[in-house]
Amino acid sequence: MTLQETSHGGNTTFRKMECPCGSRFESEERIARRLPPAPARARRQAPASAEAPPPTPAPANPPPSGGGIGGPLPGGVTSSVSTADSDPNPKASLLSVPRARARTKTPASPHFAPMRDRFVERWEEQYGEKYLFEPRDGAALARMIARHPETVERWDAMITRYLGNEFWASKRHPLTGIASRPGEFSGDTNGIPRRTKWDDSRETTFAWSQRSTG
Repeated sequence: MTLQETSHGGNTTFRKMECPCGSRFESEERIARRLPPAPARARRQAPASAEAPPPTPAPANPPPSGGGIGGPLPGGVTSSVSTADSDPNPKASLLSVPRARARTKTPASPHFAPMRDRFVERWEEQYGEKYLFEPRDGAALARMIARHPETVERWDAMITRYLGNEFWASKRHPLTGIASRPGEFSGDTNGIPRRTKWDDSRETTFAWSQRSTG
């Protein structure tokens, strides 16, 4: 804001100012009351010095021999810092190491990737679209391989049984379905699978859907 004009009228001072946007203003400054004069000693007091303190001298450079204050090392050996074992990425902190490992972590089993790819391939052949592989699919598959290693040899047959299951067709056969219930699709006839409330509920839901659509 630019001051254009100042005028005085009695105890009032008028100032006209103009803003860069084009607006103009007028301000008034009034003397409310007069105070007694300041003591003579206060008027004669000199202002405090604003002189800055002198700069601190810089420390002297060490001797070029590298021996520091004590002089050169015996035999003309100079001190140096080896960079042979230094970190190739000096900007990375110690905290970033676990994060980097977490991002590149791979399943312990070498069968994980082939079994995952085989299921996705068979699923896409049946549905004609891309399978959306989710983190819970990978967790269920890794858990199944660790707990039921026999499924590695039976995986292709398990997928065939699973994709032909009508109940799981209503859910579009997610990978978690076959990985969470390997005994149902592995074809293991050594023992009768233990029935649960979930089995009864599933059969009831399937029977109800068959009656409602029939």
